[in-house]
Amino acid sequence: MLPARPPARPASPPAALAGGYYGEGGIQKYAFGIENWAFDQYDAFIADLRTGTRTPAQLKTDLAAWQQSIAQTVKTHYINGTIPTS
Repeated sequence: MLPARPPARPASPPAALAGGYYGEGGIQKYAFGIENWAFDQYDAFIADLRTGTRTPAQLKTDLAAWQQSIAQTVKTHYINGTIPTS
């Protein structure tokens, strides 16, 4: 007797991979959304640095805190498959 035949593969990609061209759907959608958010946060932080009056010590402290905050937010959203909104 021959072994059972494996189930047929679906004709279309799974929903997680569908959604238009590269970057519009699935994991790419939220990955790019997270990256766009992070770049916006970076631009805002750098703009604030240009207008601020921080001492070198304050700058070092603020930069370290900002990096930790961004890293934690990005990690959380990558794990959850979501995009930050603020």
